[in-house]
Amino acid sequence: MRDLRLRAMTKPSDQKVKFKTRGDTLEIVTYLEALMSGLRDGRIEIAQASDRLTLTVGSPIKFEVSAQKKLRRERICVELSWPAVKCAGATVSTHNAQESGDADVSR
Repeated sequence: MRDLRLRAMTKPSDQKVKFKTRGDTLEIVTYLEALMSGLRDGRIEIAQASDRLTLTVGSPIKFEVSAQKKLRRERICVELSWPAVKCAGATVSTHNAQESGDADVSR
């Protein structure tokens, strides 16, 4: 994908990966399908170069959708959250996920 911005920030109690990109509809659908597949499997992984964040999906899942329409722009925001799964929390490793520099959203 083009115009890719990914930032990984880690603290002892807080791990975060923020992913932003621009692409055509098919490119974005591919990312969303990978997220849905990971959600079904109970494990979502986001990786960029040597940064990797793995989330174990817990239950219940809180699901929020908001939509906005303005004169020149339309927007939809989707947020999913769940309680952390004990003994299997989020992890960040430093192994090289991809040489190309593209983000990997996989299950």
